[in-house]
Amino acid sequence: MITALLLIFEPVDTWDKIIKAERKPVTVFFVHLLPMMLIALGFEAFSLVHWGESRSLSGSITPVSPQRAQDYGIAQFVLLLVVIFLGARILQKLAQSFHSVHTYGQCFITLAYSLSPLFLGRVLDAWYFIETWVCWALGATLSIAVLYQGLPRILMPDPTVALGIYIVSSVLILILAAAAHYLALLVLHGYIQLPIPAIARTLSSLVAT
Repeated sequence: MITALLLIFEPVDTWDKIIKAERKPVTVFFVHLLPMMLIALGFEAFSLVHWGESRSLSGSITPVSPQRAQDYGIAQFVLLLVVIFLGARILQKLAQSFHSVHTYGQCFITLAYSLSPLFLGRVLDAWYFIETWVCWALGATLSIAVLYQGLPRILMPDPTVALGIYIVSSVLILILAAAAHYLALLVLHGYIQLPIPAIARTLSSLVAT
């Protein structure tokens, strides 16, 4: 959480420290990404049970059962992992289309840190009086700003194609993240039940390839 805040308020120095640390992708996952996801989504699920959900700009509050909050938390967890892992693959393939070759690990590290504000948005969304899409939009906007600083530092693409990679990858990852949040809300509102095991298998195959 502290790193996520520093990436927002001191992006240059924080990215430089991340680069100097030379952490491997598995370390970034277990030390940075996983704890942040568990804390943010756990706090959001807790708040849904105790304070309910604001489902309109009018401020009306809808109670949420513990089971529904749990399903929502699991859905958010799995879908956001899909956004990170699939987004890293998209970033890698996109960079290759611009004749800029990078490893999957580099792309994963870039997104794992860049999308940190998106998880801070989940913490903000825990407060029932704030509209969920407002929280998402704020987190997404900050994530794209952090990505702007991190992409050239981690991937170091040719300056002539760096902006193109950034713009296209930002749009695609934002679409992916918005779709994930929408699906999670459908789970929360009881419209669908996500096939969590199937998604988990898909995620595992993405990591293995």
